[in-house]
Amino acid sequence: MLLIHLPPIQNYLSDRFTSYLTAHTGYPTEIEYINVKWFNSLAVDGTRIYDEQNVTMIGIDELVLTFSLKDLLGSQHIQTKEAWIKGANINLRKKPDFYGLNIDDWAIKISTLLADSQTPESSGSSAAFSIDKITLRESQFSISDYRMDSINNGFDYNHFRLVNLNADLLNLKSVADTFQLDIKYLTTRDSASN
Repeated sequence: MLLIHLPPIQNYLSDRFTSYLTAHTGYPTEIEYINVKWFNSLAVDGTRIYDEQNVTMIGIDELVLTFSLKDLLGSQHIQTKEAWIKGANINLRKKPDFYGLNIDDWAIKISTLLADSQTPESSGSSAAFSIDKITLRESQFSISDYRMDSINNGFDYNHFRLVNLNADLLNLKSVADTFQLDIKYLTTRDSASN
């Protein structure tokens, strides 16, 4: 088990993980660097998930997760204590020929992968994902609805990019089609209107 701390082993596991995600979701996934720090922390740099048009859908420059190993082993519920994220870049797009967002299909495929990994005795309940505390720094979020024209006067809610996004978030929880979190602190700026 101590071998997991060796960089060649971590690189191998990172390559296997990204190959698995790409193959089973159809969305190209990249991770530049991964570092498992003992058995309670994980650092990941350079994560990129591309949508079906090969545009970055989710990008994260730096991510550090802390967790309790006993909360992860043998459980269908992924529970982490804290996430520190720097340089996230989330690009959600609605295409003319599709009702939902580009991330919708990817989320369904990830949920299916989690459901497929459930044990028979847990098959009656949905997999859950939770993070107790999230610190988000120097990030961006955008939405582009290609079905709608731009709004020239006022805030263009069909096409916008929030920059300098900084937040402290608590109690993130995702189960099936339900997503919730508490916002303790949030600052951002719309790139078009400042």
